[in-house]
Amino acid sequence: MGWSGTRIIVRFEGWALSIEIDEEEINDGGSRYDVAVDGKSVSTLALDATGAQTHEIAKDLAAGTHVVTLTRRT
Repeated sequence: MGWSGTRIIVRFEGWALSIEIDEEEINDGGSRYDVAVDGKSVSTLALDATGAQTHEIAKDLAAGTHVVTLTRRT
């Protein structure tokens, strides 16, 4: 996800979703991503360290199928 506007769209069944991101270098405060769950913007994920880290993207969701979109801002 090297370019602004790049997206990952994930459809899953469950109540939570985490993602592991390996940030190669921090420029201007690190990468930022918009997080949307089921079409609704819920947060901004800001990476503040290099290396592989796990980030909770969604939690406490109702039972059923969900769609999560992660869009790179920077």
